[in-house]
Amino acid sequence: MLTKIQDDNLDGYISYESKNKKGNPLYSTTISVYGERHRIIGLICINFYADSPFTELFPLFKMFDKKAGTMLNENFAVDVNALIEQAYGEAYQQVMLDENISSNLKNKEIVCILYNQGIFEMKDAVVKVAQLMDVSRNTIYMHLRGIKNKDSNET
Repeated sequence: MLTKIQDDNLDGYISYESKNKKGNPLYSTTISVYGERHRIIGLICINFYADSPFTELFPLFKMFDKKAGTMLNENFAVDVNALIEQAYGEAYQQVMLDENISSNLKNKEIVCILYNQGIFEMKDAVVKVAQLMDVSRNTIYMHLRGIKNKDSNET
């Protein structure tokens, strides 16, 4: 959410719809906490459990926020390892179900999805993802270098 708020140049907050682990709808707002020199030092996330029948009424409230309504994927995890595992599981499912991705590029695509979600900014994420994918750390680093080189060539 931090990168989404920063990249989209939002007004210090983002409102969105998501789902919890059980698939129940949540209405959420993530608010930036600013420190010195207007640097974001934290985030406050407010999640509203919105199971029916209130979900039929809630769209009336969304009309006040023109940015609301987009579906964002957010992970709710107990700890960092659980967050990495959950993000990996979702990326894995997404890639494996996509028939347009050739089998020799599936691992690279999984790493790309996790990179774009900011997973590799967490401590020991490379090691954990390598274990989950049953590849070496060097393979993960190779894919990350390729992604970063591609990003730098596009700018």
